Amino acid sequence: MHTEFYHSKQTLQVCGVRSNYSRLCKDFPLHGHDYYEFEVVIAGEGIHVVNGVSMQVGVGDCWALCPEDYHLVRSRHIEILNLRFYRSELPPMVEAMLDGHTFPLCGRLIQKLDTFEGHFRCFNRISPDGRYMEEEGLSYAMLMLVTLFRVFQPASAEPTCMAGLNYVKRAVEYLHAHYAEPVCLDDVANAINISPGYISSLFGEYAGCSFVKFLRQLRVDKATTALLETDESVIRIAYNCGFGSISNFDRAFRAVVGQSPSSFRKQYHSDIRE
Repeated sequence: MHTEFYHSKQTLQVCGVRSNYSRLCKDFPLHGHDYYEFEVVIAGEGIHVVNGVSMQVGVGDCWALCPEDYHLVRSRHIEILNLRFYRSELPPMVEAMLDGHTFPLCGRLIQKLDTFEGHFRCFNRISPDGRYMEEEGLSYAMLMLVTLFRVFQPASAEPTCMAGLNYVKRAVEYLHAHYAEPVCLDDVANAINISPGYISSLFGEYAGCSFVKFLRQLRVDKATTALLETDESVIRIAYNCGFGSISNFDRAFRAVVGQSPSSFRKQYHSDIRE
């Protein structure tokens, strides 16, 4: 499994809203978030699986997930614009808009794709030193939300096996809470009261990868965020994200991202300065 993320200099966070551009060159396994996530496909195609339900996606397709949702993307090439809304940091007007909808949602931006991309570009051009950064940022965030909500519909399809999906959800929740610890398959199985063999097979079915690969991806994702958003040393990040040694961290990071943690951080900050 090899996933590349291109964190451009346009990535911005303001008032609990964060934007991001991602390009995946291989499958991204099952995962959840502690924020509301809105994504729009701008290039490529693939399979998007939400709470066990699969759907074909391509340019213009979009979806919205709440923290209780879990999803994965199967694709050899797909480019996505991503908006994340962190509830604890949002102003009341944005909270109210999110509270007024039932997730997950899906839709298709046809004529409105250019409009959304325009608002996205404007959002990312806001200067962090600007006097009206918060007001301007929230204005564009709301414009993007309105554009998306006008095409969204509830994701109505039902998964084939709710019991299996619920076990995987519980397992993923456990891993998000304990990824920094030396957690193993037996720990997860004991926590949700099923056999290790059964939860292992469920990961293959719903996550599209093994338990070991899923945990590695989760830890690398957490480490990636820390590398970009903190000044902590690579060694500290390695241990904080559950890697038992710096060599294990370097090996896992290279397998997922394609370069060393130090090179990844250096390249990102170099892109920011350009």
